[in-house]
Amino acid sequence: MLVTVGSRGQAQNIYWPHPDYWPHLGRIVWGLKKQERLYPSDGPHWEHELSYLPEAILEGKHFFKPLNLVFKESTWVDAGRDLWVRQLLFPPRPAAELEFWAYFHFHLGEIPRYHTYFYWRRYGALICYRQGLYLAVACRPLPRRQHCGQLGGRYDPILALIGGRLLSHKKGIGHAAAVLSWGPEWPEQVSIYLLPGTSLRELAASLKILNETDAPALREKTRQYWGSYLDRSRPVPGLNSSLTRLYRISLTVLKLLQDAESGAIIAAPEIDPNYSASGGYAYCWSRDAVYAAWALAESGYPEMAARYYAFARLSQGEDGLWGQRHYTSGLLAPNWGRQLDETGTVLWGIGKHYQITGDRAFLEDMWPVLARGAEGLERNLAAHGGRPGRSYDLWEERRGDHAYTWAAVAAGLRAAAAAASALGKKKHSRRWQTGADALVAAIPATFWDEDRRTFRSALGRRGLRLDASLLGLAFPFEVLAPDDKRLLATADRIEAALWNGPTGGIMRYAGDRYVGGNPWILTTLWLAIYRHLVGAEAHARRLFLWAVEHGMSTGLLAEQVDKYTGKPLWATPLAWSHSFYLLALHRIFGGLK
Repeated sequence: MLVTVGSRGQAQNIYWPHPDYWPHLGRIVWGLKKQERLYPSDGPHWEHELSYLPEAILEGKHFFKPLNLVFKESTWVDAGRDLWVRQLLFPPRPAAELEFWAYFHFHLGEIPRYHTYFYWRRYGALICYRQGLYLAVACRPLPRRQHCGQLGGRYDPILALIGGRLLSHKKGIGHAAAVLSWGPEWPEQVSIYLLPGTSLRELAASLKILNETDAPALREKTRQYWGSYLDRSRPVPGLNSSLTRLYRISLTVLKLLQDAESGAIIAAPEIDPNYSASGGYAYCWSRDAVYAAWALAESGYPEMAARYYAFARLSQGEDGLWGQRHYTSGLLAPNWGRQLDETGTVLWGIGKHYQITGDRAFLEDMWPVLARGAEGLERNLAAHGGRPGRSYDLWEERRGDHAYTWAAVAAGLRAAAAAASALGKKKHSRRWQTGADALVAAIPATFWDEDRRTFRSALGRRGLRLDASLLGLAFPFEVLAPDDKRLLATADRIEAALWNGPTGGIMRYAGDRYVGGNPWILTTLWLAIYRHLVGAEAHARRLFLWAVEHGMSTGLLAEQVDKYTGKPLWATPLAWSHSFYLLALHRIFGGLK
C-alpha cells in the first residue's frame, strides 16, 4: 500500500495492491462543524505544518485559525501489512459548540460509481466495496453516528451532516460516500485505520487483529521496522544532520516506490492521471529504475537492486529490447515510441551491479538477459549502418540521433562484452566490444562541433541547443574521460546557458517549456557529480547544496524547482531526484564504487 499526502495534510491517493495501481481515493477529509457550517481541514480556515520522518511517518500540526486550536497528527502505513493509520490528538475542548467529523469518498479501481457503503457494527467499521475490491475504515473511539448515501441525492452525507440529519441505518449505493461523526463528544484523540482487502471475510480477519492493538503500538512497530532498514545503510563520513536526514529519507523513498511483488521501481506517485501536462508518472522507466538500483547498491542495499533486475528480466521484450516504460506487472505501459537509451542503460546497469557486488551468481543468472539485449542492440545497429538510428531523446520529447542515446548503447554493449569475458564467452565478448568501440569512436566524430566548441546534443538543427544530457558522455557512461577538453568546454557552456538566474539550478536544455521550463534537481546534481569528477570539489559542493536546499520542508525531492519562486514543483517524490542525490552524496563524500 502506498499513500500520498498533500501539503495541507490531506490524503491525495491510496494505491493498492501495487504502487502504480489501483488508485482508490476520491476524497478523505476530517473537519469541524459549528452550528450549520463545516470547516474541512483542507480548507482556508486552517494552516498546516508537516514534517516527514525517515521512518516513513508523517507528523503534522493543523491550526484551526478561527478558534486558535491545534490538532496534532501522526500518519503512516503499518510495517509489514496493508494498513494506513492516522492518529489525531485533540486540543482541550473549546467553549464553542463544535462537532468533529470525517468524510470518506472512494473511487475503487479508479471508478467513482457502482459502490456500496455500509457501517458494519459487528466490527465497528465503515465498509466500501465494488467488484472484488473492499476498503474498511475503523475508528477508535467509535463514532457516535454514521451516515452513508448517494452524492447529490436526498441522503447526501454532507447535506445530512450540515442539517444534523445523520441516519446510522442507511446504506449508500452507486455514486456514494459516507460521514462519521463524534458529536457531541470531544475525544482526546481519534485513530483512523484504513484496510484494503478482496472480500468481507478477509476484512473481518484483519479487523479482529486490529482490535488487539492500538495506534501507539503500531507506530512504534513501524518506527522500529524502518529504523532497522535504515541502519543497514553504508556509512558516509562527514555528513551533517540535514544531509544525513535526506540520505535516510531518500533510501525510504526508493523502498516505498519499489513494488514489493515484482521489484519494479516507479518514477513517482501519480500526479497527472489524465495526462493533462505529461504522460503520467506511476510507471517503471528502465532508465530511472537503473539509476535507483545503482544508488541502492551503492548505499548498502544490493538485494533491492537485484530485485529490480529480476523485474528487468520480466519486462524485456521478445526482440531483447526494453520498451519505454512498464507497469509494475512487467506489461508494456502506454508509450510514445522507441527509446534505445533504456536498453543500453539496463545492460550497463547489470554490469555496474556486478562491478559493485562481485556477485558471479547474479551475473550468471542475468546472462540470458544480457545476451538478448546485446543482440537486440546489434541488430538495430546493423539495420542503421552501425548507428543506433532515430530514437526518442532522454527527455522523451524529440526523435532523432542523440549523443546521450549513442553513449548509452555503447556503454550497454561494453558492459555486455565485459560480462561475456568474465563468464568465459570470448566470442560474444569480442563481437560486442568491437561494436562498442566503433560507436565510442563515432560519438566525438559525429557530435563534436568545432566551430561552436561544444558537443551537439543531436544531429540536425535541434542538436544545436545546449542540453544537460551531454554530461552522460562522462557520467555514467564513460565514453569520454571527464577531463576531455571538449567535454570540459561543453560543461562550461551548459552551466553558463542553463543556469537559472532568478533562483539558480540547471535546466534540462535551452528553451525547455515543460511545466513552464524550470531548473531540475537531478540535472543540477548531475553537474555537481561531473564537477567533482574533474576535481572542482568546492564548485561541486555548491551545486549539491543548492539541490538539498531546494527540496521540500518534509525532505522530499521534487522533479523541478519553480524558476521564479524557488519552491519545489511537480512530481514529488521523484525517484530520479532521490537517486541522483544518493549518487552525488557518495561521489562527493564517500566515493562511488
